[in-house]
Amino acid sequence: MANTEGQKLRNLLNELEKLVEETSGDVLQESRLQFDRIWRALRKNGKHRLVELVRDVDKQRSKIEEYSRQPVKEAITSQTDWRNIDIRVLDNRLAETKHTLLTKFRKGLAQRSLATDFDAWERSNCHSSRLDSLYNDPKLSETRHDSNMPSFMQAEDMPREDCVERGIQHGVKLLLFERIAQCSGVSAVLFFVFSRFRDVTFSDLQDLAVEIKASKWILHHAATIQPWFIECIAKYEGELANSGMTHPLLKNSRSSPKPEAQKLRLPWTLHQCG
Repeated sequence: MANTEGQKLRNLLNELEKLVEETSGDVLQESRLQFDRIWRALRKNGKHRLVELVRDVDKQRSKIEEYSRQPVKEAITSQTDWRNIDIRVLDNRLAETKHTLLTKFRKGLAQRSLATDFDAWERSNCHSSRLDSLYNDPKLSETRHDSNMPSFMQAEDMPREDCVERGIQHGVKLLLFERIAQCSGVSAVLFFVFSRFRDVTFSDLQDLAVEIKASKWILHHAATIQPWFIECIAKYEGELANSGMTHPLLKNSRSSPKPEAQKLRLPWTLHQCG
């Protein structure tokens, strides 16, 4: 039923978009109030946000495919000097003002990495994690905030900047969705439409997984690029290790993490998309 309703809404939106393009400005102006009412109703509906996200991914399909065909080194290489600073902080800062495909991708890797560290720290110091709590009950996001985040940031000597705090929060959502969708590679797609993904509530993530699985291209592409995405993660963590800023489990290593060490950076096994 959910798939059918989502497809109906997508078809209606596509037809409306075509109709608007073919209609004169005067006629559209006459219908403005009705458009406004429909728009307000759609914005209140979580289903609309999910449909819009899938539509945005479809619109950027060629760019996403082209980007993921790059060699790993080219896909994540930045010209910015990141010495003496946590590169994840820098990547979150840069993405505030620069909106290239590279900054979006590195921002996604940074947020995912920060969230992985936060999850590991919570498991070690608090005997539970927000990630697990939200997986078991997404509605906790409405009442329980990241109360452990200030302690984590202080323990890891991270700057108390809004972009860093938001980065951790958004990274937690990415990791949670990977777990729900049983597909880690899907994050490599969501990085490019993150403003849409950010607006999806935790309670709607299950429905988003249904919508994405209904879009065979997204899931197929996520599965296809997953080995490439894993290499991107490892390469990024190598940069992090070389800067001396890395996961608590790898702090003694200043070189690129070995494959077995890389597995420690994941709160669960990477999910094979299917």
